[in-house]
Amino acid sequence: AEIQMKSFPWPIRELTADLSYHAARLMVHSFNARHDDTRIHGRGRGTFLPGQPWRAEFEELFVDDLVPNSTFRMALPGALRNACETLNPTGRFSISATRPTPKDEGFPVTLSGPLRPLEDISATWNLQAVSAGCAINAGIQVEDIHGRIAMQGSMDDGKPRLEGRLDLDSISIFKLPSGISHQINRVVGPFQLRNGNFTMGSLDAVQGANEPRSSRIPMSESVTGEFIQGKLTIDAEANLNAEPEYRAKLTLLDSRLEQYAKSYLRDRWDVAGIINGWMNISGKGNSTEQMRGRGAIRIEPAALYELPLFVQIFRVLRLDAADRTAFEQADVTFTIDNSRFNFNPIDLRGNTISLRGSGNVRFDGMMDLEMVSMPPRTQLPLPFVNAIVNQFGRGLVGVQVTGQIGQPTSRVIPFPELDAAVQLLFQSRDPRKTFQNSNLRPPSVDRRSTPATLRP
Repeated sequence: AEIQMKSFPWPIRELTADLSYHAARLMVHSFNARHDDTRIHGRGRGTFLPGQPWRAEFEELFVDDLVPNSTFRMALPGALRNACETLNPTGRFSISATRPTPKDEGFPVTLSGPLRPLEDISATWNLQAVSAGCAINAGIQVEDIHGRIAMQGSMDDGKPRLEGRLDLDSISIFKLPSGISHQINRVVGPFQLRNGNFTMGSLDAVQGANEPRSSRIPMSESVTGEFIQGKLTIDAEANLNAEPEYRAKLTLLDSRLEQYAKSYLRDRWDVAGIINGWMNISGKGNSTEQMRGRGAIRIEPAALYELPLFVQIFRVLRLDAADRTAFEQADVTFTIDNSRFNFNPIDLRGNTISLRGSGNVRFDGMMDLEMVSMPPRTQLPLPFVNAIVNQFGRGLVGVQVTGQIGQPTSRVIPFPELDAAVQLLFQSRDPRKTFQNSNLRPPSVDRRSTPATLRP
């Protein structure tokens, strides 16, 4: 047979079923059907009493390879359709709904039809969805979703309510210019959809004024995952208007710089350190051009000298190999707008050399940074730089680094341009204050797991 409901015009074909009917009750002992490549099977019952809405109750319902394409979305009731259009799920999902045990009362999926044709159906559900490489847009584009999603919800008067829990093997966010996205593993945590607002993690964390996320909010209320051998928390909110507005807070704890280099940098430079940081972002629509935000990162200790950026700086300063020791600490404060990260200040402190600077890196990987160093006077190689040192007696050298992140170029900043860099170096703002009164504290470094370049 072939059927199509008026209240859910999504045609079901090749329907076969084992049925019995008695006293206004239809028993569906089993059924199988399909819609294009989507397969549907299960069992349940239907009740059809005079003067009352019809009711369908499923003891078991399985939907394999569901594709939420335009045909499926157009069949959904209005508010649920708007939510689906905004979240824009893509890929193939498999859904299962079963009673935990045969003795359990209630049904995992129920549908109740309207008395009048133009009214919406009502529904309740308690089901599991399995995703294999799917994607969704919750303000942040989330791709390569692999794992399970538990969902409970209802819809009355055309208003959907949904809550659930993520239990995902991995997801990918924030694609790099190279095309590689950042993969987060073992992603778990709550989500909900109410009154047209989608929340992932803790709503209190998103709406709170704390920067970073307040330590008073239990970690179990956030979405958490593993990223570069550390922990990442995500708390996000998005309204589901035609042009959605969103905001999110992300916190990174005890992650490894060397693992980031191994996973995401084309050339595996010898870098190491423990990363702690936070980032708050907000925006409108699906374009990164409207993304705004701010955040801070601390790496301690910070062996960064093989990154192309610092290779160029050390080359300009002509530092000996023996001087290329790990920085004791690197602090970076940044804002986000106009599709770029604006760094101010960048502060790296070490025994042999310290650097301070500012600049920006665009989302496409182009950068423009200016750094000021204070190396020993005997290591200054250029006559006109020595003249500056003689005049100021401070050993200052300015370096500008531009180009692609992986292939930067550098130049010494001429004397007329050095004033701004000098002011930056001696400005009163202390980047360490960014981490004061927060729960972000760099852990002690375990000698057994620390690269030799970081050991005293």
